[in-house]
Amino acid sequence: MAIAPQKQAPPSSGAPTLEVSSASEETQGTLSGAPTAEDLAQALAGVWESDAPDTSQGSKAETAANQTAEAPRATGLAPCALKDRYNLFPGMALHDFDTPSAKAYHAEDNRNPERNLYVLICNPALPIRQRELKAVTGSALRGLITVIDHGPVEWPLFEQRAMAIVYERPMGGRFLDASSKRKIKINEYEIPRKIIAPLLASLNDLAELGVTHRNIRLENLYFLDKERHQLVLGDFVSAPPGYHQPAVYEPVTRAMAMPSGRGSGNLGIDIYTLGVLLVFLLVGRNPMGKMTDEEMITSKCENGSYAALCGRERIPMTILEPLRGMLSDDPDERWDLNAIELWLNGQKKTPIQRRPVPKPKTRINFMGKDHKTTRTLAFSMGRHVSEAAQLIKDGKLEVWLRQSLDMGDRADAVTAAIAHAKVNDGRFEGSDDYFVCKVCAMIDPNAPLLYKGLSFLPEGFGYVLGVSVLFEENIQAASEVLHHNIAAFWFASQTHFPSETLGMNKSFQSLMSLIKINEMGFGIERCLYELLPGLPCQSPLIKTAYVTEIEGLLPALDDVANNTETQTKPIDRHIAAFIAARFKHDISPHLKALSDPKEETATIGMLSLLALVQWRLKIPTLFGLSSWIGGQLGAAIATYHSRATRRKIEQAIPSLVRKGSLPELFDLIDNIDKRRSDIEGFEEAKSAFFAAEKEILSLIGDDENGTQKAQQSGEHFTAMFAIIVCLIASSIILMVKMM
Repeated sequence: MAIAPQKQAPPSSGAPTLEVSSASEETQGTLSGAPTAEDLAQALAGVWESDAPDTSQGSKAETAANQTAEAPRATGLAPCALKDRYNLFPGMALHDFDTPSAKAYHAEDNRNPERNLYVLICNPALPIRQRELKAVTGSALRGLITVIDHGPVEWPLFEQRAMAIVYERPMGGRFLDASSKRKIKINEYEIPRKIIAPLLASLNDLAELGVTHRNIRLENLYFLDKERHQLVLGDFVSAPPGYHQPAVYEPVTRAMAMPSGRGSGNLGIDIYTLGVLLVFLLVGRNPMGKMTDEEMITSKCENGSYAALCGRERIPMTILEPLRGMLSDDPDERWDLNAIELWLNGQKKTPIQRRPVPKPKTRINFMGKDHKTTRTLAFSMGRHVSEAAQLIKDGKLEVWLRQSLDMGDRADAVTAAIAHAKVNDGRFEGSDDYFVCKVCAMIDPNAPLLYKGLSFLPEGFGYVLGVSVLFEENIQAASEVLHHNIAAFWFASQTHFPSETLGMNKSFQSLMSLIKINEMGFGIERCLYELLPGLPCQSPLIKTAYVTEIEGLLPALDDVANNTETQTKPIDRHIAAFIAARFKHDISPHLKALSDPKEETATIGMLSLLALVQWRLKIPTLFGLSSWIGGQLGAAIATYHSRATRRKIEQAIPSLVRKGSLPELFDLIDNIDKRRSDIEGFEEAKSAFFAAEKEILSLIGDDENGTQKAQQSGEHFTAMFAIIVCLIASSIILMVKMM
């Protein structure tokens, strides 16, 4: 089934209608992830004609929403406990509440079993919006499914820990799954009350928390009640902002970015997305559904978003002006919450003047396509670097900017960039990737940065880096963005600098400093945890433990101690960086020692750092970790000169390991008094040795003089011995003769 184009209502009807027809589905194009016409027909059926409950056969979503604790459970999968309060049932999947990256399951509150709950188990390989999750947990916000609680749980289907988010279950099911086969009528005057008002309330409540939704689309709308009166928005924290949004929902600058690089944006982005959703509802389909993403972006760039989405559609006059305001491509002109609320209350706002997109005197051909705007050209150039470099260096771009668009300033900037690339030929700054990225930022300042397959706005780079590391894809390109400060191109191209932009610029400067330090606790790992404060530690040692807080690090290492090779170090680059980013104390000396090439110094640095964490955070006994580290202290013990001291330390280690105290173990290994005593004893021994050696040398001298003296003494002794023998012999002979 498909929905025919909207027909004009006859004068007597009072409302436009969307009719279910038998038209082929091939006539209704869809963008990846956008709703089909059949989806919309089912969604709208029975919702608008009456406020009475729908008594038709329940949909799959409604059936899932009405499941109770007595529903059949899969054998062999015991419920998992979250915070000793919520039972999560891995054997009771609720697929109608799944998101593209998180799976839904039945959940129960042990304190209040009557509550209708479900849990989303997030994909451990995808960063979540931790800050936003903390902000909304426990808050009953208007127009939103309430986040009841959250936390990591051991999930048997993953065989590791994962983030679990417990939600209030929407008893009316998913908006698009509302079922009916009847013809439907949409009264345009009900859209403000039933769609716009509740969603606007949700955006207002989120704005007060400093949070954006960034996941507004038809597939993420639910009815909170069985009667389907209360429309609410669904999950928005289980994936990066805008990650699952079809590009058509995004403003052009965000649509051009890769899903992980779209950024949290601001309230204006959510308002734009709400406008797109309203167009889909009014038209009954995605008007740009037959287009590829590139064609859709080009159409929005060349015609403006409103014209691209609504230009060929019949839009009711009562809602035309709000749509034009919400879909404005100029963020400064786009309607804000106040403007929409005034319209909802019947107050008119000065209509936005339609501004035609400036047209060049001539077009420029690139990759077989004639471009009318710098935006579409830059978008294409960023994906065809070699050809773009040739176009720029040939001077064609500079001529087009200057002669066809009267953009002399940008043309001059491109000329300077060409000269800079020539001077740096053979160096990194002369490479095509660097050069083209720089020029694209010059000719389209507000667009995402396009570099080696990455496309991102600076505010979204943290998620780009996170996805790159977690998926082990394009890590080198992400590293180069920081190492060579690629984001500087974007900041240099901006004409005004709000406070958040200045903050981002300083952040990138700091990250560039961190990534250039090739020591433990720094590098790309440190940048990762600085950019994503909620990201779990990605060390292979404890990755499956889903450690997001510093307090959980040492217990996680303690848990894996008995199952890890004894020679494996308890600290790697990820753990060191995680501590450096999460621990609120100065650990510079410890990191310096940890990075020392000498094994004994690095070992002491490792122990001192972990001991400091245990002591500062008051973490109880760590028997496994103490034993693990205790077996690796040979090199550190060997730094003592006294054999007796080394023996005493070796004998004391087992008893301290049984205490599970790293600070005591460190005190045994690197006690100041013990070190001083050992050094003093060693110095005394050295002094005694040197004194004895000096005495010996004074007796025998050096080697050359000693040999001469020995020879002379030998000769003297031999002569004396010969004389004595002669005297004795003469005496004997004389005595014999006298006898």
